[in-house]
Parts: sequence; C-alpha cells; structure tokens
Amino acid sequence: MNAPLAVILEGTVEEGTPAIEAAEIRTNSNEIGAALKAIGYKVEIVTLTFDIARARKQLEKLKPEVAFNLVDSIEGKGDLIALAPMLLTHLNIPYTGTNAPVTTVTCDKLLSKQVLKAYGLKTAPWLTETQINTAGKELSCPYILKSITEHASFGMGSDSVVKNRATLRKRLQEKKQEFWGDWFAEAYIEGREFNLALLASSGPERVTLLPPAEIVFTADFPKHKPKIIDYAAKWHTQTPEYKGTVRNFERIAKEPKLRQALQKVARECWDAFGLTGYARVDFRVDKKGVPYVLEVNSNPFLTAHEGFGKAAQHGGLSFTDTVRAIVTDAYHRSARKLPKVLAA
Repeated sequence: MNAPLAVILEGTVEEGTPAIEAAEIRTNSNEIGAALKAIGYKVEIVTLTFDIARARKQLEKLKPEVAFNLVDSIEGKGDLIALAPMLLTHLNIPYTGTNAPVTTVTCDKLLSKQVLKAYGLKTAPWLTETQINTAGKELSCPYILKSITEHASFGMGSDSVVKNRATLRKRLQEKKQEFWGDWFAEAYIEGREFNLALLASSGPERVTLLPPAEIVFTADFPKHKPKIIDYAAKWHTQTPEYKGTVRNFERIAKEPKLRQALQKVARECWDAFGLTGYARVDFRVDKKGVPYVLEVNSNPFLTAHEGFGKAAQHGGLSFTDTVRAIVTDAYHRSARKLPKVLAA
C-alpha cells in the first residue's frame, strides 16, 4: 500500500533570528515530520515566501492528501500568515489549524480584543495609537506597548511598560522607529501568568482542554523589572529574564477553582473565535484571582519539549497522538474520508 503524502507548509527563518528561536522553528517542523511518518505518512516540506506562485506549483505537483500548516510568518512578516490557509483553501487541500478569516483575527491583537469584548470575555483595557497620541487623562495604571500583529514577544522589553502618558507617546515612537509596524498599549495587570492549550477532539465536546501551565517568575528574575515575558525572557537564554521564568504545571493543579475558571474562559474563546485544530490562550490573573485574556494564539509552537507538547504530555497524550488529533480534525473539517493510517 502506498503511504499517503502529507506536506509541511512552513515559513522562512529570517537573518538575525535568535538561535533558540530558529532552532525552535526547525525542531517544530522536524518533530511533526517524524510524528507524521510514525502515523504512516510520507512527508515533504514546502516553504512559503512572497513567491506564492512557486509554493503553489510545488503543492500542485505534489498533490498532498493533507497539509500541516506551520507558517507563523512570511519573510519575517507575521501579519501575512493568513496567506497560507488562503492558498491551501484555493487548492482544495485539507490543512491543519484555522481558516484564513480566523487566522487574520487571532493574528491581530486589537481585532481579538474586540471579539473578546463582544463575547463578554475579560481582557485588559487598551489604547490605540490614536488614543495614545491624543491628549487625555493621565494613565490610571502602567501600560505595556505591544505590536498589533507580530508575536513571540516581538519588540518587547522592560522599557515597554510605562507609567505616564508622555512617556507612552515617546516610547511608542521609539518602538515604531526601531521595530516598524503598528502598536497599541495594554493595561499592565500585576499578577500571575498562565497559558492553556486546546486540542480539537472528535468527541461530543469537540475540544480537549489540556492542563494549564503557569509561567513562574522565580527569584532569579530581576527584581527591578516588570514581570512580563519579554523578548529576552522568551529567546535570550543567557539572560536573567530567561533563567528567571519557569513553566510549572503543578501549582495550578492544586488550585481547582482557578483551574476551572481558566478552562471555562479558554473553552469560550474556542467557540467565540471559531478555533479549529489546536490553539493556546494566554492569561494574566490579577491579585483577586480574576483571569484576563492576553492573547488567543491559533498557531502556537507544538514542539514536544515546550509549551504545547508539555501540556499534551501532562494531559496523557504522546506527541504522535497530538499530531494525529490535529490531522484528523483537518480531514473532518474538509469532509474528507480518513485514510487508513488514521482510521486504523
């Protein structure tokens, strides 16, 4: 029997990408490829660049049964990732993750906040660029500057948290000059940070809520800096910010009330955004124990040794089982019959 073909569609690794981030991207692709082969697929990799016609020709030639969409940027531009599901939809290839409209909304933090607000889900107050630059009342709390469409803590540092409007205006211009793109400011919530991974299910619940993880700020984290997962904490392995942030599944397991609150909101996000395949919801929990949604990520890294993979492991799933569930969902959404390698 000929093995069905799965294509891994991925973006490019740009020059200047931190070594750990570049390694994470490669590992993500390699581990998923290995899992697909373990299931019974042949695997090919197609890279999506601005030369979309080239990727289209490759896909048309390969005629894959399914595509595993790992595109989280196109030549360094995160706001263009919806081009991947657009292309796959146009070619009528079943694919993992979310469709183009959902990808567009979840990629845009301001659009995401509007969805959250419309569904009555708590998210931190925010200021648009126009509101930042318009005279108004002094800030009632610190605000943190964030890119609207770039992710992975792009452009974020301790200087991103500011306490007054004049500094906020000044810092906004600095960020735009250094990092380009559009920015906004979000109220900084003093408290704890969590994320919760979600995985599509063929059962009546439609989604599996994996065990939530807390990002614990340890004693190694610089005491004079705001407790945020900035670029250094995420990607610069030799910094005290990186060494001072640790993923922990055990603490929240002992707090059933908070765990249930996070699960409830995460499930509501799944429904509100129309998520499919897999996703991750990032939270900040204030000192009163109230969860606020920071971000809904419809295309998080899946690597076995990192966030999503670790959550699946704590939920009793192997990495191969996780990939199998995601690919199975791609077939179900496209109303295609499952191949024997998945139906077995």
